[in-house]
Amino acid sequence: MSNEIKDVLIIGAGAYGLKTAVWALRYGLTVGILEKNEQAGKKILISGGGRCNYTNLHTHPDAFISDNPRFVKQLLSAWSVQDTLDFFAEYGIHPKEKTLGQLFPEQGNAKTFRDGMLSEILARKGEIEYQIRIKEIIKEGEIFIVTTSTGETYKGHKLVIATGGKAIPAMGASDWGMLQAKSWGMEIISDAPALVPLVAEGENLLYNQALAGLSTSVALSVGKIRFVENILFTHKGWSGPAVLQISSYWDSGQMIQIDYLPEEKNMESLWAKDQVPFNILKGWIPSRLLETWVQTQPWLIKKSQEISNKEKQLTEKYLKQGQLLPSGTLGYEKAEVMKGGVDTRELIPQTLESRKMPGTYWGGEVCDVTGWLGGYNFQWAWVSAFVTARAIYSSLKG
Repeated sequence: MSNEIKDVLIIGAGAYGLKTAVWALRYGLTVGILEKNEQAGKKILISGGGRCNYTNLHTHPDAFISDNPRFVKQLLSAWSVQDTLDFFAEYGIHPKEKTLGQLFPEQGNAKTFRDGMLSEILARKGEIEYQIRIKEIIKEGEIFIVTTSTGETYKGHKLVIATGGKAIPAMGASDWGMLQAKSWGMEIISDAPALVPLVAEGENLLYNQALAGLSTSVALSVGKIRFVENILFTHKGWSGPAVLQISSYWDSGQMIQIDYLPEEKNMESLWAKDQVPFNILKGWIPSRLLETWVQTQPWLIKKSQEISNKEKQLTEKYLKQGQLLPSGTLGYEKAEVMKGGVDTRELIPQTLESRKMPGTYWGGEVCDVTGWLGGYNFQWAWVSAFVTARAIYSSLKG
């Protein structure tokens, strides 16, 4: 990278960092990116099974978890889902809805997104250095000086922290951004794995192992939060979209309510005369799952008139108000994102600039903003990137 003082130095070449660079370059700013990995956008490349669920049609403030929910609400209007679609259409990427508003590329894959942004950055003379290990950041006057472990220095008028969170350390994820924020006196919201499979123990684990690989649609609830999607029984516990979603709201020791028939509220047909509930349930529930229930509810294979009212009530409660008690999660190794991070109260909402370290900007996963599964976290990255680049341009050139 050249020795000139850049308008913007960006630490991290993930979704937030790359898109911030694109917009800063479009505004005519000079940009340098410092990336710890050997390539840009490693987490982009594995997202959506390599296909990249890059936004969601139903993006709304309630789909994001934050200790400061007003912050998200203020920002989402700055960059809409349609803005995201228009932006990536410039790279020949057009959306195809899968389910629940999830948008994937009609053609192409995750690499198409990464390469599109990367190619534009390089075409506009943005510079990137890889395998960078930062030793120190100091501010001299209005200039940030970043020193690496090998002694190189990079300088910029503005500094963007786009280092992400702790999820998937195999991809290079770490708590570097949060540690840097702490060193500047910024407050941190306690972090935890989110969108992560849950773990079972004891009898629950044995039960799940017998059902490993089975998937079925359920409703999972914690308090007032409810998701209707598939659950997947695994050798370690529970996974699948419904579990990943509810995991972001689950606390250790908390019971999760499971409704095996989220669309079925009328149980009367189960108890119709001369009917065997097991046979009726086969139209609603996978047979493997039903067969395990018969071990504790043997009356399911009897005719309805032979089943007591108490047994009927027990079955209805199990179907509609069952319970899961996870013993924990699979941790950051299997989590898709991190919950918590830099307290958004430390940032100016209109600009994402730090109140305590002016000239630094924060967005993406390093912040205490965590979206639902289904493209919401990417949309937050695109939103925060646009807000950051616009604010830097206004500060330097406005």
